[in-house]
Amino acid sequence: MKSKKISIIVLMFAAFVFMGQGCITLSFGAKKVQDGGIYSSDDKGETWKQKVFAGIIKKKTQTISNANISKILFHPLDSKNIYLGTSNAGMQVSLDSGESWKPILASSGSVQAIGLDPTSTQILYVGLGSQIKKSSDAGATWTVVYTQAVSGYSITAVSVDPFNPRQIYAGVSNGVILKSDDSGASWRALPSQAAKAEIRDIIFHPNDPSFMIAVTPNSGIFKSADRGTAWTELISKETAKKFPGSLSAGSLLPHARMSSIILYASAYGLMRTNDGGATWEKVNLLTKPGEIKILSLAANPYDFDEIYYGTASNFYKTFNNGSEWITRSLPSSRQPTALGINPNDAGKIWMGTTKPVQKKKSPLSPF
Repeated sequence: MKSKKISIIVLMFAAFVFMGQGCITLSFGAKKVQDGGIYSSDDKGETWKQKVFAGIIKKKTQTISNANISKILFHPLDSKNIYLGTSNAGMQVSLDSGESWKPILASSGSVQAIGLDPTSTQILYVGLGSQIKKSSDAGATWTVVYTQAVSGYSITAVSVDPFNPRQIYAGVSNGVILKSDDSGASWRALPSQAAKAEIRDIIFHPNDPSFMIAVTPNSGIFKSADRGTAWTELISKETAKKFPGSLSAGSLLPHARMSSIILYASAYGLMRTNDGGATWEKVNLLTKPGEIKILSLAANPYDFDEIYYGTASNFYKTFNNGSEWITRSLPSSRQPTALGINPNDAGKIWMGTTKPVQKKKSPLSPF
């Protein structure tokens, strides 16, 4: 009788294998990888694969599944090199297109300000607290090249000029923009500042030397055509009235070929300019303006009609500039705080996630 039961179980297992391959995952005592970290999709967000392997130490598999990821960067010289900025796991790098990861700047604090030298995979710049650090050996060692003189302010953005990699720019939380003309050996504050507000990001266009944009969290976005000598508001007062919430910046993406085309996510929603910011138009969403928070944004770098964004509950995509949207479930219970598309492989999307902050319960609340 016992032998008969075993035979039935074997037959049932075989039926599952041949009738439903790929639908069932069986685990025989193996520890399940924690939900989170980074995911990739080869079919434009229809399915996702978790990509968190970080080596084996003492026969135990290490992962970055617990990393709270807010920035995904592909090296312009070798896009197999992917860099992650996190709020709790320092700076992570993959040299094999995301198949494995390793820390190159350990820190329990936030690492968001990352500058990549477009001519060398060895040279990296990172803003960490009040300092700017530089590595000339791909992150094996680091040297402090700048320390903020005013206490209480931190380095919030670092970027390398793609037309002159000796010129490094850094944004400070008090609105100052720093510049180095000698690869970080010395620094000066630009006399004309974009805004008296934190500089969240400094963005250059690889094919347009007149394109330099400073992004602030709550004061809008600013453009300089002369590398920081003078600045122009890209969200004017009239634009801000037309698009309420547009001064609260989220993500900004320039088209890979045409620098005049820019996508911009803010508290308003999603906007687009086709003339370098002189005029703006809204990208229609499935929600009302200001109704949801866009946590991350990506687009096909060569076709801005193909747009992707993530919210706390869904993943959205359009292939016709918002005329129609497709919604999909998130691959993680965590929030999609970073999206990226490899410029040399636009068919693959990357999503970095962050564990939501748990609100503290009131001691008087019964729930």
